[in-house]
Amino acid sequence: MSKILSIIVPSYNMERYLPKCLGSLIVDEQDLLRKLDVIVVNDGSNDRTSEIAHVFAKKYPNVFRVIDKTNGNYGSCVNVGLKNLKGEFVKVLDADDCVNTSAFKNLLRTIDCCEKDVDLVVTEFYYVAPDGHKIQKSIFSLSDNKIFTLNSCLASRNDLSLHAIAYRSNIFKHFKYQQTEQISYTDLEWRILPMAYVRKGKYISDAVYHYLIGRDGQTVNEQRYNRNFHMISTIALKLAQEWNVISSSGEKTSLKYVHHEIYNLLGLVYSANLFMYWLKGGYPFPNDNIDYFESKLQEISPILYDEIANWVLPSRFFHCYPVRSYRKWHTRYTPSLIFYSLYYWLVAHLRQK
Repeated sequence: MSKILSIIVPSYNMERYLPKCLGSLIVDEQDLLRKLDVIVVNDGSNDRTSEIAHVFAKKYPNVFRVIDKTNGNYGSCVNVGLKNLKGEFVKVLDADDCVNTSAFKNLLRTIDCCEKDVDLVVTEFYYVAPDGHKIQKSIFSLSDNKIFTLNSCLASRNDLSLHAIAYRSNIFKHFKYQQTEQISYTDLEWRILPMAYVRKGKYISDAVYHYLIGRDGQTVNEQRYNRNFHMISTIALKLAQEWNVISSSGEKTSLKYVHHEIYNLLGLVYSANLFMYWLKGGYPFPNDNIDYFESKLQEISPILYDEIANWVLPSRFFHCYPVRSYRKWHTRYTPSLIFYSLYYWLVAHLRQK
């Protein structure tokens, strides 16, 4: 029986969460279960992660597979999984997350009868606290069970994160997708680069994915995020370089969306770098990190380098232009940047409440 969906589960020291993660994928409809392909990629764990995964593989040998490898961080797990796909579609499920089994069953049914020109299936997801209660549900401004183009997502300001998406596996044959290894936050690549080759998408309103936030050691933890922000800068530069290729080879109905995502990520790298430097007590300029980023971006993509000068950080009162301020005043505060810094601090402070 052919597989309709491959799920890649990157796993590193996830013995606490993996049983719930994998158990949530076991639907009670045997015909659908047999069409599921789950690839657990054990990234050199030193706990019981591999043992737990192999228990599932032994119990459900036609559903679960385990690949044990040396540690290479998140991107390397996705790369290994992509080389071993059996399903018509592929989705990534983090090992500390899980799915709503009932909603997941509906996703499988949708994929099983998906139109041939649909390369993307989008579902809602929940943010879930460590104690299990649902904090917030994503809201996509799309019509249930309807086909859409990525341009419509752009118009409705939908941010299609990793938790919401499943790609048709064939699109990875159109370009050499290689997720960056040895660093974190490479899910940014996963949710942006393949979009360039999506013809059409289909949306179902079920909240399939349960995204755990707030656990210790999570890469989105604020302290780790600030410490490792240089990794996001690295990814942003890679996306800028990839844009040189995909802008001429991707689907016309998707390129505007991809450009928008890369453009915003570049702008956020400028603003976050400058703000974090300002918090350390020095002038916001010069900053070695942003100076390097600036020169590298100009080298990689002169077009994006020019475009990003107009990147706007909107506020309730007036818009701020951190890139323009950096390039024009380079060594001193500006009224726009001072306001922007205070605004950024307030947002971060409120999020901690």
